[in-house]
Amino acid sequence: MSADHSGRWPKSALVIGHPGHELRVLGWVRAAKPLVAILTDGSGADGVPRIDQTTKLLDDALARRSTLYGVATDREMYRAILEQDLDYFRKLSSRLADQLCEHQIEQVTGDSIEGYNPTHDVCSVVIDRAARLASMRMGIEIQHRAFPLVGAPQPAGQGTDSEGLRLTPDELALKLADIRQYARSAGGTLVTEVEDLLQRFGEQAFAEELFERVDLASTLSAFDTHKPFYETYGARQVAAGKYRFVIRYREHFEPIVRALGSEA
Repeated sequence: MSADHSGRWPKSALVIGHPGHELRVLGWVRAAKPLVAILTDGSGADGVPRIDQTTKLLDDALARRSTLYGVATDREMYRAILEQDLDYFRKLSSRLADQLCEHQIEQVTGDSIEGYNPTHDVCSVVIDRAARLASMRMGIEIQHRAFPLVGAPQPAGQGTDSEGLRLTPDELALKLADIRQYARSAGGTLVTEVEDLLQRFGEQAFAEELFERVDLASTLSAFDTHKPFYETYGARQVAAGKYRFVIRYREHFEPIVRALGSEA
């Protein structure tokens, strides 16, 4: 039997950096039927988009697509970060704010800042500015919440300011089947990555879909003492001749945070 999760959620938006992130919160997507924005098409280094698989999932869940849907390639996003195209991120967050106002959104859920991939982290910063701009324009407080993408579905340090839902066994089975089908359709290394993730945390952990209230300053303070994974990984790839440039937190990411944080 399927639990009735409907009616619990405010008017919501899901904003993610890459197609496929919706798989982490697929039960909530089916229940809340959010407005969905996706910053990139998920084309990665090979240039092959994977947004069609996400579109099918969202259509099946009756979720709505915003006008910000696969608006950039991954290469374009990395270029904007490396070249410090701050105006690009201002316009992106302003377009998102317009969508939040147009659809009278009350809560935005999106990628957590985990230091794993710069697009994931930039997505959270873009959301934060958009939510503040839209809040001021509508005269309400739009909540900004986030869910992990590479960390445990139920974080060990789960705070009191979190909300979510627990899937029934049938709902979890459907979610796991969708995750595996998505990985097979996308191809590449995604099948291995998905199975590694399920093995590391256990399938039952994915019955929990939790959203933490975002506090950017507190989250970003972790990088005062530790470099994010994407920086150390990028340095290894450059040394191996696979990348030409390294995206660095201080040089590339922090100025985007300052630029977007100072304007709303």
